[in-house]
Amino acid sequence: MNIKQFQKIVGLILMVLTLTATGLFGVAANTGGSVEARCDTRGTIEHPCMQPDDETRQKWIDRYNADPISTAPIGELSAVSLSAGGTYSLLEYLPYVASERDQNYCGNCWAWAGTGCMEVAHSIENGIDDRLSVQFLNSNYGDTILPDAHYACCGGWLDDVEAFYKSAGMFAVPWSNQNADWQDGNTGCGTGVSSITPGSIATTSHYDITSIETYTIPTQIGSGNMAISNIKYALENGNAVSFGFWLHDFNHFRTFWNSQNETAIFDFDQYNHEDWTALGGAHAVLCVGYHDDPASNVNDYWIMVNSWGTTAERPNGIFRVDMHIDYDYDYTDIQGTHKGLFWQYLDIDFAGEKVNRPPIARAGDDQTAVQANIYNAANNVNLDGSGSSDPDLNILTYHWTWSGGSATGVSPTVILPLGTTNITLTVLDGDLYDTDDVKVTVVDTLPPSLTQPADVTKEANTTGGYSGDIGMAIASDICDNNVTITNNAPPFFPLGDTNVGWLASDDSGNEAKAKQKVTVIDTTAPNISAPSDIVVVANNAGGWSGGIGTANASDICDDNVMITNDALAVFPMGDTYVHWTATDDSSNSASATQKITVIMPITIDIKPGTYPNIINLRAKGVVSVAIITTSSFSAASALPGSINFAGARPLRWAMQDVDRDGDKDMILQFSVKDLKLSSSSAEGVLTGKTLSGVPIQGRDSVIVR
Repeated sequence: MNIKQFQKIVGLILMVLTLTATGLFGVAANTGGSVEARCDTRGTIEHPCMQPDDETRQKWIDRYNADPISTAPIGELSAVSLSAGGTYSLLEYLPYVASERDQNYCGNCWAWAGTGCMEVAHSIENGIDDRLSVQFLNSNYGDTILPDAHYACCGGWLDDVEAFYKSAGMFAVPWSNQNADWQDGNTGCGTGVSSITPGSIATTSHYDITSIETYTIPTQIGSGNMAISNIKYALENGNAVSFGFWLHDFNHFRTFWNSQNETAIFDFDQYNHEDWTALGGAHAVLCVGYHDDPASNVNDYWIMVNSWGTTAERPNGIFRVDMHIDYDYDYTDIQGTHKGLFWQYLDIDFAGEKVNRPPIARAGDDQTAVQANIYNAANNVNLDGSGSSDPDLNILTYHWTWSGGSATGVSPTVILPLGTTNITLTVLDGDLYDTDDVKVTVVDTLPPSLTQPADVTKEANTTGGYSGDIGMAIASDICDNNVTITNNAPPFFPLGDTNVGWLASDDSGNEAKAKQKVTVIDTTAPNISAPSDIVVVANNAGGWSGGIGTANASDICDDNVMITNDALAVFPMGDTYVHWTATDDSSNSASATQKITVIMPITIDIKPGTYPNIINLRAKGVVSVAIITTSSFSAASALPGSINFAGARPLRWAMQDVDRDGDKDMILQFSVKDLKLSSSSAEGVLTGKTLSGVPIQGRDSVIVR
């Protein structure tokens, strides 16, 4: 055993001897119990704390553990969290005069906290703002109603409030009744009896209670966030909360109360895991609300109403407790280690008409969603209004609205644009409503503590590659809330893979590095337009050869697209299709088609046997035109029905040897009135097709009159 261990054992032995000698773990026999309402050895002190013996303390804890827990859909039950932000208070529903809410020398803090729970419920549920008598409980407790109980000024537990009213006839007495106002401030635990006899308190005017039950709020569960959510849920459903706490040296709280103002915050973590001392004790106060800044945990607190009256710095008789504490807070004495923070409330119903209370909207925590597609939108963002509630258990309807959109239901899935969207949830119980806001920020990466954006594949959008967004890295730091993030991304990404280096730097110069791969691909085919279709007359024996024009092509990535075609050196008579192909550097291709029509030239003779070929448009009758058979063309291959001369169709045709060369020619006759000629016409043109579909054309001079 080392010297420190020896000193600690000696100290514990001395503490036990001191406590035994002073009675701080017990009380005089006339108290009817085993709890002392003081925190020093003088026997009387203004605003005492409670010092139960081991048996009583264990009884209280056993009750706490045996009480039903809150049925809220949170904490140990389902881990659904309420909104982290905002201020909520039930203080307006507590009818009290701060200077008169003063237990003074009486150790009945538990009765004041329990009565406060009842007063808030009465105000909210029934709309009755009337102070209830603490004196009624103090005078009757431990007398004829609960004969086995000790004097109320010697301490108690919230379950004792429940037990008292169940035994007292299930009714509460107004403070304003005769002798019902608080008068036992000067009767401490050692007095053993109230200064006001039970029968002297008028009870004709009273409020009937239909049910009363103590509920434990799960907080000693290893999760501060769940504990906070559970307490919030109880408050936001109209339940003021009785908060009982133990301090190894109660003077820490007494000094805090007497020396600081109502904006100061008491931090239990300063006194966590301490060894119990002779000045240790317990106290119960009323929690009526909270302040929770969503941007910071520094100044988040619970709003507490004490029963110690007022001070110059505390005109409202309230104080604040740090919200972000260890809810498994404990202390150690010779019996072992014990939990030191207890949160409970009374589920109480008064007789009479109930007041419809407004619902409580909870839109969930602000959240960040990941960009889901190239349209800078996040698909499947899940909104969560399940933390909303109605203290009267009315059925709620849920309406979500934001700029450019809306949704309904408890937890709808919505699509939101890139950036921050402010969303308002409105819950309606049929008559009353409440609103709450949530921010959803859509970013283009997953949010790790210090992680680069996901590798991305981008489609080329400019010559040679891609220029545009590749996402943003997310970084967090335990000290620096504004981490600097930089990268070496070029303004332009070429085709292929480019590694981008991300650098996160905090205020201390610490750096974290990560790499992101940006892959630029080109899967978009070029645009191509073929030259215009052309119609030409054969210029050689095989058909026609010559220029057919050039296709035009463009590509979003390649500014030098390769263009090819399958054009022939000599185009045969008839139609030939030329296929043009544009191919970019990524082998994406597009095609277009051009038609080349080659007309076969033939010999015709207008008005055979005459020259010049005079056509009198005023004359009636017909004009004969002969298609002459030559060594390269047989007139018999012409399709008469396809023939057109100067806009006219043939009236009749026949095969005869017009030029007397031994070959059959085709002679066709056209009505003069059908000819589309004018005095300026110098030639007549005959067109048509062969039996095989090859276009033909012949010309001969004319004089038109």
